Amino acid sequence: MIQIPDKLKQRGIYFVLLESGGKKPLQNGWQKKKIEFDNQELLNHLETNGNYGVLGGGEKNLLIVDFDNQKVQEEVINKIPETFTVKTGRGMLHKYFTSDKCNSFKIFDEDMNTLADIQGEGKQVVGADSIHPNGNKYEIVDNSDIAFIPYSELKAIMMEYDKKVKKEKIIPEQNKDYVKDDFLDLLKSSISMEDVLSSFGIDTSKNPTNCLFHSSTGGKCLGFNKEVCHCFHCDDGWNIFSFVKQAKNTDFKGALEYLSNLGGFGKEFEESRRTFLESIKQSKEGEKKRIKDECLGFIKDKKWGEATEIIVEYIEENFHIYTTKDDLKSEMWIYKNGIYLPQGKSEIKGIMRDILDKWYSAFIYNQVINKIEPDTFIDNKDFFINSNISEIPLENGILDIFSRELKPFTPKKIFFNKLPVEYNKDAVCLMIDKFLGDVLVSVCLKIIDLKRQ
Repeated sequence: MIQIPDKLKQRGIYFVLLESGGKKPLQNGWQKKKIEFDNQELLNHLETNGNYGVLGGGEKNLLIVDFDNQKVQEEVINKIPETFTVKTGRGMLHKYFTSDKCNSFKIFDEDMNTLADIQGEGKQVVGADSIHPNGNKYEIVDNSDIAFIPYSELKAIMMEYDKKVKKEKIIPEQNKDYVKDDFLDLLKSSISMEDVLSSFGIDTSKNPTNCLFHSSTGGKCLGFNKEVCHCFHCDDGWNIFSFVKQAKNTDFKGALEYLSNLGGFGKEFEESRRTFLESIKQSKEGEKKRIKDECLGFIKDKKWGEATEIIVEYIEENFHIYTTKDDLKSEMWIYKNGIYLPQGKSEIKGIMRDILDKWYSAFIYNQVINKIEPDTFIDNKDFFINSNISEIPLENGILDIFSRELKPFTPKKIFFNKLPVEYNKDAVCLMIDKFLGDVLVSVCLKIIDLKRQ
């Protein structure tokens, strides 16, 4: 008679009735059944030498690591706790764990062969003492108690061996008005993810290791390679640029400066920055010359519609403008340095004068304005509504007053003024701290005196 081992006789661990000498469940909807070790139907089934399965998940959040590759098995068992273990009929191991989460996942090699199958909710493995289709028995090889392992730690350990071709989540580098691409390539080839993690005090002698962005008891949830890292607790991933941005609460330029100093490329950074800005300037000048030449061709033929349309397209592609809908007092707002200013028409005059030079005229200007206005209309209630109540624009970005996160400016967020100060999360306000300390001490002393009276 097949018997269930004592280590599995726990409330909250559920079982599956399998065919005799096989792995196939006999009942429909077996994934949802809650058959415990003393269930009479299960006991009757075992008396007739029917196999049984152990269901992943359940109240215990049971996870069973089902190995399919000897090399991976040998390496992994040195990284995970000792626990209740069963040798399968094929000679591989089932390692049993309880966890804080029980989602199933698989580990593959490059050819999509399964290396390990982590069986959780809705999955089952054949239980100890059952008979494999080849006639071998599933045998207990470690009768330890079922150990607990954090889900993020187990996944970080196992995913190190996963070679499946992935559709990687693109981690943007946002190379806008900063440096040339060849300098980014220099940083990526010279500075590894391990270098970056170490610079923030993370122990890279172990992989997986602890994550900088949350507290962790086990400290084994962040897996990394040369280029990227992934935390299976946060379920987030970073390259060297995005990691520094989040760790330093900075923008892409700040991350570039940090990495340049880390790699000893300070001079190269400044040179690349200067060269890049020069190329941007030349590109803008070339664009303006092209616009001017095209416009003059139409102006000479008095094709005012075509000439002004070219200017309108240029302005709307390169500047963010809103025009409030109001027949009596419509205003044209333009985005500049993080906020919207009611100076859109004045700015457009300057832009057109710069492009057209001596061919600029009020006639052409009025035609351009008459086209931009309807293109950029917005209702007053949509434009002036304050939908960013937790955010304050400062000199160096937008501060979320609740999370203390400093975000880069964006024209998608409408602000009309900003405080003339910069946010520094590491700054210490000695006078304010002293004032609060004095006030709080005074209040506490008064409360004590009142209680004594």
